[in-house]
Amino acid sequence: MSATNKAACTPMRRRAEPSIFLKEVFAHVEEHRDRPFLVDAVFDRVWTYGGMQDAARRIAFVLADRYAVAPGARIGIVLENSAEFALLYFAALYGGYTAVPVSPQTNPAEAAFLLRGARVALVVAAASTRALAEIGVPIFDVDTDWPAGDSELVDQKWPGYSDPETPFSITFTSGTTGVPKGVVHARRSLFAAARAFNAVHEFGPHTRMFHLFSMSYMAGFLNTLLCPFFAGGSVVVGVAFGPQLALRFWDVPIRHQVNTFWLAPAMIAALVRADRNAAGSAYAREHIESVCVGTAPMPAVLAQAFVDKYGRIASESYGLSETLFVSSNTPKAHTSATVGAPLPGVRIAFGNDGEISIGGAFMFLGYLDYETGAAVAGDDDGWFRSGDLGEIDANGMLMITGRKKDLIIRGGVNVSPRAVEETLLGHAAIADVAVIGMPHEFYGEEVVAVIELAAGAKLEPIQPELVALCKSRLNAASVPARFIALDQLPKSSNGKVQKARLREMLGTPP
Repeated sequence: MSATNKAACTPMRRRAEPSIFLKEVFAHVEEHRDRPFLVDAVFDRVWTYGGMQDAARRIAFVLADRYAVAPGARIGIVLENSAEFALLYFAALYGGYTAVPVSPQTNPAEAAFLLRGARVALVVAAASTRALAEIGVPIFDVDTDWPAGDSELVDQKWPGYSDPETPFSITFTSGTTGVPKGVVHARRSLFAAARAFNAVHEFGPHTRMFHLFSMSYMAGFLNTLLCPFFAGGSVVVGVAFGPQLALRFWDVPIRHQVNTFWLAPAMIAALVRADRNAAGSAYAREHIESVCVGTAPMPAVLAQAFVDKYGRIASESYGLSETLFVSSNTPKAHTSATVGAPLPGVRIAFGNDGEISIGGAFMFLGYLDYETGAAVAGDDDGWFRSGDLGEIDANGMLMITGRKKDLIIRGGVNVSPRAVEETLLGHAAIADVAVIGMPHEFYGEEVVAVIELAAGAKLEPIQPELVALCKSRLNAASVPARFIALDQLPKSSNGKVQKARLREMLGTPP
């Protein structure tokens, strides 16, 4: 670091008074100062609101003082889920930095491209992820550089730094083709979305949430860190969700008195199939207050299986990285086959083809331009076209009827893949299914169902049953022409089936 660059970093102790926006954050922490906020279920550590703020400000101070990371700079974060990862988000808040998380599962070439494209000034990594952080900028190693105890504690008179309109996060979409999009959000949009969702779900100091999403993605940041923070509640961080966790899923929630979950449909499917813990089912029926579901559509048969097993409704919501929360069911206002009522402050419109456009208070600043590092705003009209198809029902609830780019047109007839998938999931031998269109010289496209079978099931004996099931519930054009069995459908880290990758696997252009 040159002397010139070092001098360009304004010492943190000399900053101007914080904005009204950050003062509100300080006041919120002061109100809940002695309440637990961050519970580390892996290493049995707890941070109160006050302790979290002190730790986050200490980290921000170290980044500025030791590494000359100036306000407004971007910091890359390449870590597995951990309490340290959570604290780094808050360090970014107090230091005025933009957090740029990159999944540890990203391949090295792509991780380097994303971090360099974001113009990060520093990358935070651990021993297990350091190889992804080697891009020619300083590396903050959480295993060796983390400030311990009260060492290097920031002057308590330091006011911090923040501006509600400056970027707080750049998260990357988990696309399967092309370059992932970097979605840039300001503090204002993220905080407003968290507070609006909390109000609808009546989250408060009593809320204790189990953190299961990857912290590298928006759901693991907004849904399961910022929401409990602004509720005055607490969040329990454990190991990442996976097949082994499904077998002992309830150990941590029971030990730490969790009462609220955010789950993806893939997680629910794993629990329904693998969880055999009767104590978990009993605990859910007595202690769980809210189960929120997002990141992907939830089939009706799966929603009912969850109710049957745990006695709790899984409240499906709808949102996008670009628009944040759009709508949500709640335990008190739940309508099957919908994703709930639009949140206050959200505007929804529909195109002639039924495509959902979204506007309102939680919109992103734009997509990251990898050539310049700037956030490039979206449509000038203030609406974001989602690519999803839907409608509002008679009760004012939003229904998602399909995905525009997933729509199959067979012989001039529109086929909804989701409708076919919902139908096939009604068969006991089907664990999961993805319906795609494949080229056909006469019809243009044919309907193909790619199936993940339940344990012990074989495709050939049940295929006539699947055809009969589809014929009984769907129009003739929607009945799959072919059924293909795979050991496992390709999915993103958020549990979404990667249909573009599936088409590539089957030799079909995405």
